Amino acid sequence: MICTRVGAFAHWQPGLVGCPELLTTFQRFKDAAQSKRVILGFATAGSVAAATCGWLLSELGGYDTQLLYWHRLAGFGVAGACTVTLLLCRPNRQRAFRVALLATLTLLVLQAISAAK
Repeated sequence: MICTRVGAFAHWQPGLVGCPELLTTFQRFKDAAQSKRVILGFATAGSVAAATCGWLLSELGGYDTQLLYWHRLAGFGVAGACTVTLLLCRPNRQRAFRVALLATLTLLVLQAISAAK
């Protein structure tokens, strides 16, 4: 029961991944963009929690095998990509950070598409 609630709650947090870069595009939120490691930390924790709870829930059965395979693969991919993006969030790693951010957002979209089928 707790995994169902945590999994549902944690699914929105990977969407926070794009927020720091989005904030930097608006002049009004330049100071808020400085806290991007905190935002990415929440997104990473949420994606790891969602992947873990999803894995535990999938063990109960009752899901389409093919759909479950791709959704689980994409979920763990998003969790791993969020972790890498968080680790690359350093002033001297901006190019690598942006590449990791783009890869994470791409995986997030693929994960959402696999859930919508």
